[in-house]
Amino acid sequence: MKNIILFIIVFLVLGIYNSNAQEKQNGFVLGVGLSRYIRDKQNDFSFNDGEPRFFVGPVAELMYQFSPKGKLKFLAGLSYQYGAMAATKEANQRFYIHELSLPLIFRKPLLPAGNCRIYASAGISPGKLVGFRLLNMLSDGWHEKDKHMLRHFKEDDDVFVDLYFDAGIEPGGFFKNKVSASLFCKYRVKENWMGYYKAPFFYGMKVAVRL
Repeated sequence: MKNIILFIIVFLVLGIYNSNAQEKQNGFVLGVGLSRYIRDKQNDFSFNDGEPRFFVGPVAELMYQFSPKGKLKFLAGLSYQYGAMAATKEANQRFYIHELSLPLIFRKPLLPAGNCRIYASAGISPGKLVGFRLLNMLSDGWHEKDKHMLRHFKEDDDVFVDLYFDAGIEPGGFFKNKVSASLFCKYRVKENWMGYYKAPFFYGMKVAVRL
């Protein structure tokens, strides 16, 4: 994990240094979006009492986009994701989750659509659980509890690795292919202690702009 972090830092520094000398399609990309965690199939409890049944959380990321060989693009940077889910394996509970990850992504254009570009991406996204909040349902409502009360919680087990896939479009015309919109999904191939409570698959949508 430390080697990956060092690689990302070096990559971003080189990107800043060379950004003025590269082609226009190279540079930093700022993205925001929404995502949804999927609870384990045994967790049949749904959000209520003012919470949305279909809970989505924000995504924010800063990436550097580099095109070493023509149309193929390479992106690397930092991504933040917040989400929530319900769990019933130990009690009626709600989990609120904060994660940071370091995506390494290859992007390939598929076909032109008028002034637009359609693309697909794939990559790997190692990361870390950086924040967690637990609520328990009691007779008088929801109460915040210490995460150490969870039977499967492990203090030193907070690292994960996701496989990343997306498909999106870059509009031309006024936007000059500097803005993109995409649908993405992630599959967790290396889970932390949270794997007992949730499914390894989650998905979302993003809008990004090249700075």
